[in-house]
Amino acid sequence: MPVVAARMRDQRPLVLGVAALMVIGLGGLLLAPRAGWVWTTIFGIATGSAFPLALTLLNLRSPDAATTARLSGMAQSGGYLLAASGPLTFGLLHTLTGGWHASIWLLLLLVVPELVCGLVAARPGVLQVHRAAKDPMYPAPT
Repeated sequence: MPVVAARMRDQRPLVLGVAALMVIGLGGLLLAPRAGWVWTTIFGIATGSAFPLALTLLNLRSPDAATTARLSGMAQSGGYLLAASGPLTFGLLHTLTGGWHASIWLLLLLVVPELVCGLVAARPGVLQVHRAAKDPMYPAPT
């Protein structure tokens, strides 16, 4: 995924494709659970593509290495914190409802903000960074 994304000027088609695979995989689990191996394979391909695409977009949209490091640190800190709540949330939903349908519906719902954020991040261009004058990461020009 990173190689393909880096060669494209606009990565929005990749974001749309990954989101579509997520919806297909999750929808299949809800509608035809007997073919679960098919749907989990499709969903696995989607999530296995989404993560490296997200990391690649951080790099492609940053004007320099320092910005990439800062942006990546912010995004991954928030992302891992959110992801850490997943097992507990899904376990509680399973306990409360007696099945996995509520958890799958929650995952389907979460595809929407993932798609929106992905489409915004995948727009062509580079971030405009305004640096503080006394920022040690950016020495003053000589």
